[in-house]
Amino acid sequence: MNDPFATLGLPATMDLDAATLEARYLALSLATHPDRHAGADAATQDEVLTRAAALNDAYRVLRDPWSRARTLCERLAPGALDAHAKLGPDFLGAAMELAEDVAHCAPAALPALAARIDAGLAEYLARVRDALDRGDGVHAARLLQEVRYWQKARADLRTRQSA
Repeated sequence: MNDPFATLGLPATMDLDAATLEARYLALSLATHPDRHAGADAATQDEVLTRAAALNDAYRVLRDPWSRARTLCERLAPGALDAHAKLGPDFLGAAMELAEDVAHCAPAALPALAARIDAGLAEYLARVRDALDRGDGVHAARLLQEVRYWQKARADLRTRQSA
């Protein structure tokens, strides 16, 4: 995949303003929209479609702070996410307890558990941001691997709440 920051011409940072990101995406999308090049030759139309797809992919990655963090982590420490996929037994034990809390939570206690998980996710995002700001892609990779368990717990809890 191309560098989404370069594709959209934005600085490689966690601190992207959502409105600026969207405005940049929309401006570039308008300029490369296939309808604007309908009369062009086949090669030009293929280039435009490729560019439009790259813009869509870049916007999808950068508008989500977690995928943005993964992209920045990979830029800082290529391969670190894969290298740190295996997590320690202490963390995995705590992750299992969280999953059990979600599975066995009384319906009346679901909102409090959701708040606890949301606070945990916010804390992880702050820690990832700090690691990236310090240029520590390895630590950010470890945190990003851990947060997957919190995200799974949140998704499972949403399923329970909507049932």
